[in-house]
Amino acid sequence: MAVASQDAFGLTGTVLEGQYRVDRVVGEGGFGVVYRGHHLSLDQPIAIKVLKGLDGGDPKINGFILEKFRAEARLLYTLSQSSLNIVRALHFSAITTPSGAWAPFMVLEWLEGTPLDDDLAHTGAGLDLGTVP
Repeated sequence: MAVASQDAFGLTGTVLEGQYRVDRVVGEGGFGVVYRGHHLSLDQPIAIKVLKGLDGGDPKINGFILEKFRAEARLLYTLSQSSLNIVRALHFSAITTPSGAWAPFMVLEWLEGTPLDDDLAHTGAGLDLGTVP
């Protein structure tokens, strides 16, 4: 995920659903923007993934996208039960951004570490599956 230089959704400094403060953009990819945030009631750092490129005009399409995003959240939650190296989904929903765009978002636990591309740059090759925890 490439590091983003600006906030495409204008969410930095806002609080989502009364409990997720959006602090800064940490990355952006083809389908979304990831923010670092803070879970106010748990006093913990979080990641907030927001899907981009959606106009949200058709309620049927919105429902379909939201259901697929819910399936992703469920999968992450289930997989995280068996490995500490898989991020856990904490919440998902959709918002209307300050610019008026409809955007589904997912709140994830914040995991510290190094990006995979940094690890690969240092090794100069791929990873042996036997070394992956």
